[in-house]
Amino acid sequence: MKIKTVVFDWDGTLADTIPLIKMAYDAAFEAVGMEKMSYEQIKELSGKFSNRNIFQIVFGENLAADAKAAFYDFIDKNHLKYLSPFDGAEAILEF
Repeated sequence: MKIKTVVFDWDGTLADTIPLIKMAYDAAFEAVGMEKMSYEQIKELSGKFSNRNIFQIVFGENLAADAKAAFYDFIDKNHLKYLSPFDGAEAILEF
């Protein structure tokens, strides 16, 4: 049997994305004028909920859309700069 395709979930599988996600949430909190959450709080939320749910839970109905826009704008502009591959990620991709 020949393998034709392999699909990876990049976040938390091949790369440590929590620092990037924390910075993106910081940008979102700043955009809507809210106090930032700690690294540990963001890490815990990211492990429990999808971003779709987090925006509603953390920012509420009125601010969720603006916060989400600021979050993804930061991600779009900075993801390559702040992604950190886990040890061995390159070997997995090469395989």
